[in-house]
Amino acid sequence: MTITSINPATNEMLESFTPLTKDETLDAVAKSHEAYKFWRTTRFDERKKVILKFAAQLRERSEEFSVLITLDMG
Repeated sequence: MTITSINPATNEMLESFTPLTKDETLDAVAKSHEAYKFWRTTRFDERKKVILKFAAQLRERSEEFSVLITLDMG
């Protein structure tokens, strides 16, 4: 079974995705848990740097993301 993203305004298929298996999902959750253990011990100033860099990257790609969101929402 695949998951399909469809533009509701045109019924055009935008993208098709293969869902993760149960094992892949459990592995992703385990990796997230391990990452959180590290992140929660990270100093505030280091966390701030990471979040600010991420925010800057989002702003740089805002046009791209706005088009994707608009297509997905119709």
